[in-house]
Amino acid sequence: SASAAAPAQRAMRRAPAPVRSVARCGIGDSLPAGRGAARRVAAWPAHPGSACPWRRRRGAAFLLGPSTAKSFRSVNRGRASPIDRRGREWRRSRREIRQKGSSIMGRRGLAAAFLFACALFGGPAAAQTSSASPTLEAVRARGQLVCGVHTGIAGFALPDSRGVWQGLDVDLCRGLAAAIFNDPAKLRLVPVSSSTRFTALGSGELDVLFRTSTQTMLRDTTLGLRHAVTYFFDGHGFMVRADSGVQRVAELRGATICLVQGTTNEQVTADYFRSINTPFQPVVFERTDQVAAALQAGRCDAFGTDASQLAATRASLPNPAQWSVLPERFSKEPYGAYVRRGDDNWFDIVRWYTTAIIEAEEQGVTAANAEAMRGSSANPNTRRLLGVTPELGQALKLDPLWAYNAIRAVGNYAEIYDRHMGPATPIGLPRGPNEQWTRGGLLYAWPMR
Repeated sequence: SASAAAPAQRAMRRAPAPVRSVARCGIGDSLPAGRGAARRVAAWPAHPGSACPWRRRRGAAFLLGPSTAKSFRSVNRGRASPIDRRGREWRRSRREIRQKGSSIMGRRGLAAAFLFACALFGGPAAAQTSSASPTLEAVRARGQLVCGVHTGIAGFALPDSRGVWQGLDVDLCRGLAAAIFNDPAKLRLVPVSSSTRFTALGSGELDVLFRTSTQTMLRDTTLGLRHAVTYFFDGHGFMVRADSGVQRVAELRGATICLVQGTTNEQVTADYFRSINTPFQPVVFERTDQVAAALQAGRCDAFGTDASQLAATRASLPNPAQWSVLPERFSKEPYGAYVRRGDDNWFDIVRWYTTAIIEAEEQGVTAANAEAMRGSSANPNTRRLLGVTPELGQALKLDPLWAYNAIRAVGNYAEIYDRHMGPATPIGLPRGPNEQWTRGGLLYAWPMR
């Protein structure tokens, strides 16, 4: 009867439409049958790079197939729709998909943002899981810092009459030991030549190199090393006998010029004389003291090296007045502290320790007044520097008093400079570019905050 047929007709209308399989771009993907269904499927945006246009709707979790079948709701309203691996029909309206996708992406986005912020700013998890520098751990386990210095040049590294090493580079090594151990004596100085210094550092024989070493692009990019910070600015020059009559370097045509092997001065000298099409005769030695002996023996018409080392060599000769440093400069020679690549925490320690020594001068903190200023200064920068607030030490994985201990041990930059090459020393080298930026120099401490 008609009344009996009606439920059957309604059931047929609710029955799922047959489906036909197509070439699969993913397990369980099928294309709904029916012209209307095909139009609806074709309208869905394709995932970039996918051959299956109905597989993903970008930004809305629109994966079809067994990987996401459980996330779809069975409605069984007779509309053609993708099927899961059990053959049941699933459907979601575009509005539902958009809302669900937004909520999923919102939750995922918040989680990702939180993790990114922790990684960037150091959340609790980062602070607990981050490990200290392998070099720092080795230094602490050994109980001393191993620092590479010059084999012997006044002002930077030279034993005194008691056999105790003195110099700007030596004091920077002592200050770093004090920053780590609160004891500048926990230090082993290793004299290294110009030709072996970088090999010694790269092989692990040294922890750090403070050795009148110019920062250059090729040294920074080809040796497996990094220059952490510039602590001295210099330039290449020449020294001649005062009675030679030479006033300018261009007058040294065909001259015998002594140089130290493995330094930038070899290339700078060759480049300069080539640029003025003037011949010269290089004589290369391993160490600076050998050059000094050659000068006295008359084997050299001139000595080519950095101006600070010319002044130091001149001061070390028996009759300094017999020698004249020519005023011309032919290169930029910024001295940097070198460390091995791959240990970022140690790189940071060396960089910011040296910066703290420079910053101490700018803030007026000395070895003598550091304790008083730590207890009385209201300057936030000074309080951070001296460890009243601990964040700088925490960032470097050092004691909060790391900079305070270093300054107490060796003083600020001006104290170190004046002690070894200032006006009261035989070298008497004006600070020039090594003056603070506030007084016309190039010395500039990066903000310690």
